[in-house]
Amino acid sequence: MRASQSTLRGKRATAELLGRLTSLRTHIARISDRALLSVTVRGGQPAAEMDALEMDQYSELHEVASILREAVDDLDDLARLSSRQASAAEAMLKQQAGLVTSLGSAIRAARVMPVSRLMPGLRRIVRTVSGELGKAVVFRVLREAGKLDRDSHACCQIILEHMVRNALDHGIEAPAERLAAGKPDTGVIAIDVRKQGSDYIVSLSDDGRGIDPARMRSHAVSKGLDIDPDSLSDREAQRLIFHKGFSTASRLSEISGRGVGMDIVMEELQRIGGDIEIDSEVGRGTRFNIRIPSNISVNGALLVSAGDASYAIPFDGLTGVEHVPTAEFYQAVESHSRLPLLGLACEPAYLATLCSGAVLPDQDSWGATVPVIIAGSGQRHMAIAVDDVEQALELVIRSLGSQFANIPGVTGATTSADGRAIVALNLNALVASQTGQEAQVLAPETPRDEQLLVMVVDDSRTQRMVATNQLHNLGVETVTAENGLAAMELLNTAHRLPDIILLDVEMPLKDGIQTLREIRRTSRCAHIPVIMVTSRTGPKHRTLAEQAGCNGYMGKPFNFPLLVDQIAQLTGRPLQLP
Repeated sequence: MRASQSTLRGKRATAELLGRLTSLRTHIARISDRALLSVTVRGGQPAAEMDALEMDQYSELHEVASILREAVDDLDDLARLSSRQASAAEAMLKQQAGLVTSLGSAIRAARVMPVSRLMPGLRRIVRTVSGELGKAVVFRVLREAGKLDRDSHACCQIILEHMVRNALDHGIEAPAERLAAGKPDTGVIAIDVRKQGSDYIVSLSDDGRGIDPARMRSHAVSKGLDIDPDSLSDREAQRLIFHKGFSTASRLSEISGRGVGMDIVMEELQRIGGDIEIDSEVGRGTRFNIRIPSNISVNGALLVSAGDASYAIPFDGLTGVEHVPTAEFYQAVESHSRLPLLGLACEPAYLATLCSGAVLPDQDSWGATVPVIIAGSGQRHMAIAVDDVEQALELVIRSLGSQFANIPGVTGATTSADGRAIVALNLNALVASQTGQEAQVLAPETPRDEQLLVMVVDDSRTQRMVATNQLHNLGVETVTAENGLAAMELLNTAHRLPDIILLDVEMPLKDGIQTLREIRRTSRCAHIPVIMVTSRTGPKHRTLAEQAGCNGYMGKPFNFPLLVDQIAQLTGRPLQLP
């Protein structure tokens, strides 16, 4: 994946270089033609023996343009050669990726075992233990599709065997007791295995007596547990069955009474990063929903960025991806209304808010539309905004273990092409974990703890480097453009606008005055303060800049302390020279 991403970046850089070389070639050709035309009009040198019609006349500018054109042609040839090499490398990488995928599939197939292999052992336990207890019990398998890796399979086997034994001894009543309660004399234990995102959900249920919270509290008191039973809710009281040494059995037997069965269940689940939920009704039965995480999975996923972090979103953890008009999204945020997307009523949310509590960026941070990921289940769905959808990839997602098992929505982690760790999210689970009627979406405002961002627009590479280096020493972020046209392209497409712009006057393609006028005409950028930094310090240039709407004017070479003071005043952000 890293090699393919590096190759892709190389191809993009080569394509950009070819575009710039084409533009440069065009400009050189124009200069050359004008130089030749100028010489032709002048009629060549007075001492020339032949006029311009008899022999072409060339000036030094024309010769320089010819040299530059040859250099550009050489660079173009090298760039095209690099592009061909990159294409060949990309083809080899695709072939290698196919081989790696095939090999990985073979290895994973050797590591996994079907869930159906668990069922014969559970049936045998039901048949043997029910006979020993004198109970009539039927074991039903509702669904058993899917495969688990060997470690999870072995862990799941231990968990289910303990829980089935517990259901047979504590859950299912004796035939006479069931008949007296108006139930059939034959009890039912059912198991259902389904996949949810990258995890497996195992539901084990029985139609027995259920877990009585009052009985659990009284046993906690009799066992001398160091808890306050009266302060426990019914659900918390039911979860006492997982407490170490806890048992409700009235006598010790080979099946129960030692208080270690359900304790082992919880230990095994915590070891693999799983969890368990209890849904029980006294006299009706109990259902345990067990989540078994996948240790390693290969999934198609979206790489997205939100706030200061990047996230991997597996395809099976989302409903769809849409682009919503920016004004429509922010209107929904401010009015606490829902967005109709893909036939669903979706609450607007921001991924960085859901994950880390970051504030929703200002509306100007996006262009015309906001990329949103639609996720959720049941009656609740969200349109979760992200800063950018980078690309879709096939990623190896690894479980983070028991330490992160209780963090909602975290399904694992993967690595990026540059070696960064990226959290993989199950957005459906993240949406389900949100409490309250509405998601926590903060009012739009610009975070004040962000570094100051300054745009430097100058056709001189040296001037750009000097300004950016000095600003970086103050902890200021910079973005640069070589002329006004490039600056406007950046301003129209950037997710985050600069806090201030340092703008030169004399530049090719589009000069500073033209650029400033366009900035002030654009509603997205009109509020950005602009300081003109130029060698043209005459009153005429100052007057044009002031009429166009500049906020400051400085001559070159500029006084850096004075420039820092102006930036601090115009942005309201304190800057201190070292």
